[in-house]
Amino acid sequence: MYKLDQYLGAAPKKLKRILEAEGQPRPLSVKIKLTWQCNLKCVMCSSWRVEGKKPPRPSYFQSWEDLQPVLDDLVLLKTKKVHFSGGEPLMFPWLEQGIRYLTERGLHVSLVSNGTLWSRRKAQALVDAGLSQITFSLDSPLPETYRQIRGQDSWERVVQGIANTRLAIEKSRRSVLIKANTVLTQQNFQEMLFWPELAHDLGIDRIRFLPVDDLHLETGPQMRLNAPEIELFNREIAPQVAEKALKWGLIQSVSEAYPFGRSPAEIAQSAQGHYALGYYQQNRCFAPWLHSLIAADGLVYGCCMLKGEKAPLARMGPKATFKDIWLGKKYQQFRTEMLQTRPAICAHCDDFLGENRYLNQLLAT
Repeated sequence: MYKLDQYLGAAPKKLKRILEAEGQPRPLSVKIKLTWQCNLKCVMCSSWRVEGKKPPRPSYFQSWEDLQPVLDDLVLLKTKKVHFSGGEPLMFPWLEQGIRYLTERGLHVSLVSNGTLWSRRKAQALVDAGLSQITFSLDSPLPETYRQIRGQDSWERVVQGIANTRLAIEKSRRSVLIKANTVLTQQNFQEMLFWPELAHDLGIDRIRFLPVDDLHLETGPQMRLNAPEIELFNREIAPQVAEKALKWGLIQSVSEAYPFGRSPAEIAQSAQGHYALGYYQQNRCFAPWLHSLIAADGLVYGCCMLKGEKAPLARMGPKATFKDIWLGKKYQQFRTEMLQTRPAICAHCDDFLGENRYLNQLLAT
């Protein structure tokens, strides 16, 4: 979600109108998975091996003419931020064109990338097109562990890609935030001691730790940390990470160094993969009113977790544009149901915890 305080203000009046269907919901942020294709085979990713099928799978965005109407709908709906992902979005032929099309119309555009395809020329083109935020996926500060997780020996390419991006930003004289996501697994969590210093040296602005979501892997949960490992991370690793990362501005609060929570109850939840830490047992999720996900096959979901559950709301097509779907009866029914209950999968989601805490507190004001 995007700048909720600016959109909703300090009083709950506007949020209440939206929830009561008196105000038209506005997708503040929309995530678009542009392609299935990726040049890596990460051990924690199910995209490249869903049902044993390798890419390419059926893709909705076969041309610019397929993508442009979707972007036009987002402009009409007054979306503030669009986040491009994949697969690897740099393998999508019309990525630069899509970024420029949106930024010229006042939208903020971000993307997440594995970082291996950022040549000097490509980095400059994408930065100049108007990107406001770039997130690189880096799952270890050690090259050998990185290779094992990402399925390819491409560490030097990633490091060079980040350097090329920093140079492009300097040349453009634009303010572009560089972030790095790290998926924490049994394989890499102890190496995070070395991560803040390397991130600082690489010129990364922010880091974020993501507990591994291995819920949908065909092999079953096998990479998530168990309770003793989480306790070890919290006791010996997180405090040092927090100290260094705060010093360099890589995180903004100590809690960001503790993605598994800190209390015994939260640790027990995380050990089961319940990264919402029990929050949605008593609290609402407002994502269906403010966010949406468009997958590479044209299916529209309420969020990434529902995509993992293969629970789409609709499929885009000649008779069903994104605008039609967002404002349609099925989406409204989904929102109504979310007021009363949450799907079981929500217990595993940490995507919008901060935003939902803010919104629930606002509603209680």
